[in-house]
Amino acid sequence: WLRKAKLPFTVDFSYLEQGIRIAGKWYPILKMQWVEGLTLNQFVGQYLDKPAMLEALLQLWAKMGKYLRAAKVGHCDLQHGNVLLVPGSTPNALALKLIDYDGMWIPPLAKTLSGEVGHANYQHPRRLREGTYSLEVDRFPLLLVATAMRALKADKSLWAKYDNGDNLLFKESDLAVPGQSALFEELASLPDAGLVMLAAQVRAALKGSLESAALLEDVMPEAKRPSRLAPASAGVTMQKTSPRASAVTSGE
Repeated sequence: WLRKAKLPFTVDFSYLEQGIRIAGKWYPILKMQWVEGLTLNQFVGQYLDKPAMLEALLQLWAKMGKYLRAAKVGHCDLQHGNVLLVPGSTPNALALKLIDYDGMWIPPLAKTLSGEVGHANYQHPRRLREGTYSLEVDRFPLLLVATAMRALKADKSLWAKYDNGDNLLFKESDLAVPGQSALFEELASLPDAGLVMLAAQVRAALKGSLESAALLEDVMPEAKRPSRLAPASAGVTMQKTSPRASAVTSGE
């Protein structure tokens, strides 16, 4: 399905029916192209002082969401560790790459169950409770991450207050009880109308189903406008830091 879709931010992989043998039984794996780069949270933390970089990444994020939905693909675990920013095709370019495909949803899998529910700091609480597995799963994390990036563009001091190394500002507790969240309260007070609107959309989504979460392209009108950015790259310079690489992932 992914080969047919030809998404610009996926990496090459092979599905091996007999990939790993455990206690005499074979299990499938995905053998993926080795990719090194900064994870999403590493990149954001590195460029807090450069709002133009965060804006470029936000635009890429929105475009990636549109590509996924148009291809009828749900990644189902959109979170910092599965999004890599890697050197692009030119010296000053950066590309966004998604990894970890074993939990993806595509139409032929519509009547199956998923063995995972994604990272709790990014997923709608109802998905964690109900194990939802559908194209609509990505609606919420796409909206959530966009809100976090817009917030950091508006006020970089939020990073020191809310980053814990395993999130992008939001934590599972914020999503479980938004009315008691210091982060939601602070976002609502910042002088950025676009950010306040996005945060309100996240809170509204938490009151309903996954399907009720707004599509990012509908609440980020700028994502609909033509951009000089390529779908999976931005004109930025990659700086070295501890890389994350894609690895073999289980297909059980």
